[in-house]
Amino acid sequence: MQPASGVRKKLADANAVPRAPAVLLIDEHELFLSALKRLLTSKPLNASVVLSTRSSEAVAIVRSSLIDVVVCDVQAKPVPGTDLSAILSTGPHAVPVILLTEDEDGPLLAAFVLSPAAGLFRKDTPVEEFLEGIAEVLRGGHAVGRTMLQPVLDRLTPPERKVVFLVGRRQSDRAIAASLGLSQESVRDHLAQACRKLGLQSRAEAGRWAVKVGLAQ
Repeated sequence: MQPASGVRKKLADANAVPRAPAVLLIDEHELFLSALKRLLTSKPLNASVVLSTRSSEAVAIVRSSLIDVVVCDVQAKPVPGTDLSAILSTGPHAVPVILLTEDEDGPLLAAFVLSPAAGLFRKDTPVEEFLEGIAEVLRGGHAVGRTMLQPVLDRLTPPERKVVFLVGRRQSDRAIAASLGLSQESVRDHLAQACRKLGLQSRAEAGRWAVKVGLAQ
């Protein structure tokens, strides 16, 4: 698939520095790494790419190189991708991490939302969508693949989705109830059901979930 001109513009806007972005790719499968490197070093990204099959090497590579973003398999070894995102999110060499997975996993999406990771995509994500996600992360945002997000959203009823959306917009139960024509008790019930389906534990987590997956935009 050839990325559209709109993707080229987004990637150009994402590059605030004159150099091409530097990407660290981590996956135990060398063939996958090679294919992904060819994609990222080509137009429109023209990235400088460093490869590693061991996530334990990531900290040293980030410290010694001008890495702008890390793309890592969720099941990377010996350090899982979600744990690596926490390690790389702090300190003078902090760098955003995009996680890749082969699974369509609701609990994984919840774990991503509660982690410092900046992006989550399945490995079969369309090229254009993945490049758009990298562009968003390079701009300092978050990105979740539609193939990861949609099955989870489909579990929510329309009222549950609306309540989570408004919680993500930092509206109170009273304001949500008035907006949707519900009682505050119904709002709390819908939120509780949504949290159960999403694997979340609190209103605060639901708000963070809505923001990080882009539902509250």
